[in-house]
Amino acid sequence: MLKFLVPSPSSSAFIVDQCPSLPEGLTTKLHLMTGGRAPLLAELPDRALRRLDAEFPQTLSSLTTLRRTSSTVHGIDPCPRRFLPVSVFAAGSSSPASFAEFARLARPPHWTWTEVAAARGPITPAGLGVLMDSLFKEEAHMAALRRAGTSHCSFEDRLAHSDCSHLLPAYNLEDHAHGSALWSEKPRKRLRSLKAELDSKSDLSFIDPIKWRFPSHLSLEVGLRYEVRSVLKSWKSYRSGLSAWGSFMDDIHPLRDPFDLTEDCVFGFSALFNVPGTFKEYLGHTKFGLRLLGREMAMPQATLQQLLRGMSKCRPRREMPRLRNPEVRRLVARCLSIGRVALARFCILARNLLARVMDELLPLQLDGRSGLPEDSTAWHSQIIFSYPEVTVVLRTRKNAPNGARIVRRCSCGEARDPFCTYCVLREHTRHITDPRQRVWPFSQSQATSWFKALCSAMGLQNPGWHSFRRGMATDYLSAGKPLSFILRAGGWKSSAVLLYLAQSELDRRESLEYTLADSDSDHDSPGRM
Repeated sequence: MLKFLVPSPSSSAFIVDQCPSLPEGLTTKLHLMTGGRAPLLAELPDRALRRLDAEFPQTLSSLTTLRRTSSTVHGIDPCPRRFLPVSVFAAGSSSPASFAEFARLARPPHWTWTEVAAARGPITPAGLGVLMDSLFKEEAHMAALRRAGTSHCSFEDRLAHSDCSHLLPAYNLEDHAHGSALWSEKPRKRLRSLKAELDSKSDLSFIDPIKWRFPSHLSLEVGLRYEVRSVLKSWKSYRSGLSAWGSFMDDIHPLRDPFDLTEDCVFGFSALFNVPGTFKEYLGHTKFGLRLLGREMAMPQATLQQLLRGMSKCRPRREMPRLRNPEVRRLVARCLSIGRVALARFCILARNLLARVMDELLPLQLDGRSGLPEDSTAWHSQIIFSYPEVTVVLRTRKNAPNGARIVRRCSCGEARDPFCTYCVLREHTRHITDPRQRVWPFSQSQATSWFKALCSAMGLQNPGWHSFRRGMATDYLSAGKPLSFILRAGGWKSSAVLLYLAQSELDRRESLEYTLADSDSDHDSPGRM
């Protein structure tokens, strides 16, 4: 906690000593604006001085002298923690029972967690989770704060009240805001608007210390918002990982700063995981929090790599569950026997298309592009029937961000094949009237619940949706299909496909040659974070 308790002369005492003639009300306001820190008087912008002079006439000369004197005496400290108010000292001196309590007491009542993190102040992993939630769901978060009657104001309000509207980022962080910019001027024009805003002599409204912030503090917050935007599509996973680390530190090391990632803490956290990949992912979420706070990991990187290598070697190889042809046929028959025809078709297509079920199959559309502009991205998929082939067009895929096509031929001969991809899709979509709606009449939770119940009743042990991909890939290998064929069929682009295949089915020589040919470098580091 001591690193947050940066000593600083009192702004009130400094003002009284240097400019005793200033009105008491102005001294109080300056004390609130600077958080009680005298060095911050040197960073008061011209616009703020003019606004103070409008409220307290004939004080501009004294304020300018005060700013110059503070700059001479204290200088300007580049450390972001200079913006932390003196209330941090009071919180630290009260002997809090835990770091979480210290962080809660140290946060100014009118500051958001985003402002605390921008100033590199004391914050917990749970606080960073609230920060991410407030940025990606900003409108709802601010509405909840207003209903609670708090004194917090939005980022845009703080920018406007601080004469820093020019710092407004082009994009906000709401989940749905992927394309529309809040402004589109070129940098030269934005610089002119910046100067015009700072030089303007109109609308010199009185300063509200609750809303007003230093331009440098707001600039730090702008940068933090852009950093958080880097995990736009996976921020909830990062929030969960941070929450896990925070719970561990609260229980084991409650008095320590949870973002001091020392060896004993990381070693203790690793003991909670039996899968090295999961530990590495969770630790990556915590390291993201470190980067947001401008800090580095205390544990040496070489030691961390050695820990990961050791965990990998301790873990026994586990055969991943897979649903092969006989099991899938039994599963489909069971679905039909209880009247779940749509689920039976869903299972057939999960196998035949080697689809990633939750991302590619469940959101499937007959023609998601129908009625949309040609350059629109507000669609998921399209099914094109051209006998004897059916093509499933995906707008994006894990290894094909620019789109992919899955083509399957009709497998019916003289007799109809109930597992024919073409016929199953044609029959299932025959009566769909809205081509943009999802073709499946159930939700993810319903499908998963039914699937688990059926597998349990059939005595199948813990198969997940990926079991269809693993099973089909293994059946292809058993049928003598080359790995190149399996790669194309499943949309794989690397030797990761080998993890899907049953070890007993692999030709070791072919697998080894393929893996070596696929290697990008002779210097790969398996423990690299």
